[in-house]
Order: sequence, then structure tokens, then C-alpha cells
Amino acid sequence: SHASEARAPDAMQAIADALPAVGIVACVLGIIVTMGHIGGAASEIGMAIGNALVGTFLGVMVAYVVVNPVVKALQLRNGSASQYLSCIRNAIECGARGEPPMNAVEFARRNIDPELRPTFSEVNKAVKERGKVK
Repeated sequence: SHASEARAPDAMQAIADALPAVGIVACVLGIIVTMGHIGGAASEIGMAIGNALVGTFLGVMVAYVVVNPVVKALQLRNGSASQYLSCIRNAIECGARGEPPMNAVEFARRNIDPELRPTFSEVNKAVKERGKVK
């Protein structure tokens, strides 16, 4: 259903919010491994510190570069679908109340995003052209 699809971005946002913490945990574990190499060669210690930092970097990068853009895209898609359904719902509700068809069209038109909304005269012209008998 539309409502269950609208919750998907929230679940993915929770994952995106948790990924930097996973990176920090990876860093801490890397530092613990580094402590085991304290008596070793400098190259071993450097490699272990590098691995720890890569864990942090990956957690932050995956969260902000991969998951967050997907979440934003899903939110935009769901917003458009919700607005579309709301527009249809308003037209149906007006018709059910016995409003004239042009009023139903106007109430539906007002529900469209202002950037995409046609003017009243454009809608009126389209309705009149559609109503002509061929």
C-alpha cells in the first residue's frame, strides 16, 4: 500500500544514521588490533592504524554518499505519489458532495505543487476542449 511504501525511506534513513557509528566501532576495533602490534615494526603499526581509519571513512562515506541520496530520492518519489493521490482524492470528494465538476477540478488543481500547477484558465480551456463532441 501507499502508506507502507512511505515508511521505506524512514527505515533507510535509520540505516544511514547508524553507518557512521559502525565506522567508529570499526576504528576502535582497529586501534585494539594496533595495540597488539605495539612491539612490532613501524610498518605493521602503520598498516593497522590505516585499517582503523579506513573503517571510519567507509562508515561515513557509505552513509553520506550512498544511502542518504537514495533516501532523498525515495522521499521525493513518495511525495510526488502522495500529492498525485491527494489530488485525485480531492476531486472524488468534491464529486461525492455533489459539487459541480468544474469545482471538483479546481479543488484538485489547488493540490498540485505550485511549480507544476496549471493556471485556472489553462485548466478551464483543457476541460472545455475535452468536452467537445467529435
